[in-house]
Amino acid sequence: MVDYLLKPIQFERFIKAVNKAFIFKGQHAVDTKPLPVKNKEESFVYFRCDRKMVKVMLRDIRYVESMKDYVKVFTDNEVIVTK
Repeated sequence: MVDYLLKPIQFERFIKAVNKAFIFKGQHAVDTKPLPVKNKEESFVYFRCDRKMVKVMLRDIRYVESMKDYVKVFTDNEVIVTK
């Protein structure tokens, strides 16, 4: 075991643990800067729901809930359940 994390996990602590694991494996450490998002207002993801693909804008997602093998995505207008 290289490191362990206790909930709630802070992002900086997560990066520190990942870097320890990479260094232990002989690889380079990861960068701590977040990836740039070109236009957050236009970013979206697709979810498979009711045998169709549903496009959801990231700005519309309020929160996500885990349910074993499924995930509930809550938006202002709907709740999407996907595997």
